[in-house]
Parts: sequence; C-alpha cells; structure tokens
Amino acid sequence: MSNPMNAAFGYDAGSFEVKCPECGKTNKVSVTEQDGHNEREEYYCANCRAELGKVKASNTPRTEIID
Repeated sequence: MSNPMNAAFGYDAGSFEVKCPECGKTNKVSVTEQDGHNEREEYYCANCRAELGKVKASNTPRTEIID
C-alpha cells in the first residue's frame, strides 16, 4: 500500500485507501505513473464525488468503493 503523502517527492504509484469525510465510504485510490508527467491530480469519492485529495500522477487517479 502506498502513502499519498509521498507524492510531494515524486509519483505515488500504486494504491491506497481513504475514507470520504462527506459520505463515510472507504475508497481505494489507484495511481499510475509515467515518465515525463508531473502533474498534481485530484481524486474524488466514487460514491458522492467529494474531492478527497491530490497526488502527483500521470492521469487522474481511479477510485472505487471498497466499504
């Protein structure tokens, strides 16, 4: 499991879990990396679409409800 706080030092490839403060659902966030891309991407709750955070990634992170 990866830690979203590591994103400040490069890509946060992999996945991690985060609980939505709005609806309470636990989301699995999957982050991809690609050389040459260094953008901060937001990720949102798959249930209610509330913004959950930002990480450095090559594409918008995918979220799915796991709880």
